[in-house]
Order: sequence, then C-alpha cells, then structure tokens
Amino acid sequence: MIKVPDKATFISYCLWQSLAMTTFVIVYGLCNHYASLQQNHYKLYFDWELSIPHIPLMMLAYRSLDILLCSVLFLLSKETMKQYAKAMIFSVVVAAPIFIIFPAKLGFPRPEVHEYFQVLYDILYKIDKPHNLLPSMHVVYASIGLFAINFENAFSKGVVLFTSVWLMLICASVVLVHQHHILDIPTGLGLGYLSYRIFIKKNLVKE
Repeated sequence: MIKVPDKATFISYCLWQSLAMTTFVIVYGLCNHYASLQQNHYKLYFDWELSIPHIPLMMLAYRSLDILLCSVLFLLSKETMKQYAKAMIFSVVVAAPIFIIFPAKLGFPRPEVHEYFQVLYDILYKIDKPHNLLPSMHVVYASIGLFAINFENAFSKGVVLFTSVWLMLICASVVLVHQHHILDIPTGLGLGYLSYRIFIKKNLVKE
C-alpha cells in the first residue's frame, strides 16, 4: 500500500498538487469573497440542525484532510496522483457557479473558545468566510482522495474499511466543528464521486 516515490513521482506530485491548490485558492476564494458582499444569503439548512453540538475535538478529523493530501504521495501511483489533481480542479470549477448562484449563510454562530484547538479554529475563521457551504469542498476532496486510494489498492477489504471510517469521520467533522450543514455532506460526496468516476475510474485501467 505504502510506496516510496521516486524523483519523477515527487516532482509530478508537487506540480499537480500546486496547480490543484492554486486553482482552489483562486476559485474558492473569489466565490467566497463575492458571497460575502451579497446582502441576501440562502438558508440551506434545517432549523433542527442548530441543536447539533459543537465538538472541538473533531477539528482533528477535519484537519486530517491535510494529512490525506500529503499522504497520496506515498499511496498513489504517479498517474493516479495526476488524475486526482485533475479531479480536484474539475470539482471546484463545477462547484463555483453553485457558490455564486446560491451564496449561503452558516446557521451556527462561530464559538470563540475551542479548548486545546484554538489556533486551528482561529486560522480557519481567518481564511474561510462562512458562505461556500454547499457542496462541502472538504468532503469533495476527501472523498476523491479516499476513492482513489481504494482504486489504487484494488478495493482491498482492509483498505476500504480504513478509508470508509476515515471518510465518515471527515464528513461528521464538517458539521461537528460547525463549519457546514447536513446537506453539504451528500452534495460533497456526490460531486466527489462524479469527479472520481470521470478522472480516475474511467481513465485508469488496473492491470
């Protein structure tokens, strides 16, 4: 499962991930800035969701996406990593018009105190305005990456179980850290799966 990347794979990873993340920062950031300037925002959540507790500890699961984005260097082949980056770019471009047409508002008030994870929350609040909610790009990128790992390992039962638990934790975390709402999760999974099907499952053939 774990592979030691050669120089060419490492360079490819750096180039493609840099391109994917630059695209994300520009597209996502512009959409979020646009949404923040709008006077009317859509309420894309149910009232009962506001009773969902805030669990600071889930920030660890939320930020585990960073670990995933780094670990694909050791878990995916050079070609799969390339397709993963393409899928990331495709997904944020598809999500952009949704963010623009439906600028959303976060129903949860952002709490100021977060126990042992204050720094992580402060960084999150500083760089991410609470408007690009549906679909959750956090769920999108996590699902594409974890689907790709399953694909790379021929859907091994152990790998599928591990990645499924990891994905469930990330999906739960986006709500439990009060960064997203319920509908943001299935829409993120749907866009993630579509991107995976187009760029990984249909383009790569397992030997």
